[in-house]
Amino acid sequence: MYQQQTFQLTSDWRIPSYAQSMIWAKNAVDAAPTTGEEGTVTLGIDKSPITLHWGNAQGPALRQLKWQPDDLHWDGSVRIGGMVDAVHLSAFPGLDETIAVVHIGGQPLLPDTAPFARSDQRQNVPYAEPEWLEGIDNEVDFGYTTWLVGEESPLYAIVYDALSSKLPIHAYGLLPSVTQGWHQHVALPILLQAITVFTS
Repeated sequence: MYQQQTFQLTSDWRIPSYAQSMIWAKNAVDAAPTTGEEGTVTLGIDKSPITLHWGNAQGPALRQLKWQPDDLHWDGSVRIGGMVDAVHLSAFPGLDETIAVVHIGGQPLLPDTAPFARSDQRQNVPYAEPEWLEGIDNEVDFGYTTWLVGEESPLYAIVYDALSSKLPIHAYGLLPSVTQGWHQHVALPILLQAITVFTS
């Protein structure tokens, strides 16, 4: 029997209202919905990583975090490794730019997976060899997430190349604030901020 512990996902960032009833926390032994703008949750704890899921415990994974007592210090970021399965270009009310809705199928990146060497490591060569599959937690169920990026963004060109060439990716994004309004158009809005493309 694992000891129950109450903790929160975040203290510095606030979970947007549209997401507060949608975030579930899951580890190797337990799963439960989080509540409120800080994502308070009670789980049986075995010190394994905490994976955040959307909608329910079997919903698509958003992020995997290292276990820490009291506060996991989540910043709203989403990190997924997988494939671009579809891209839908659409006009949205009030926007002049066409927006790409990118469907990515995959699994969460491990907590220590980084898109590039940290700033304090970039003078140390050679850099670690990029590994697509090694950065992913393949024990977590496969899921689909929706990402948003402007058609004129250089990120869109990379997304399109990954789709057309069927190349694996690591995608990094952020849940937008309520004031940005994306939740009114897409149930799970993730703003794409960075992407790493790998050879197949």
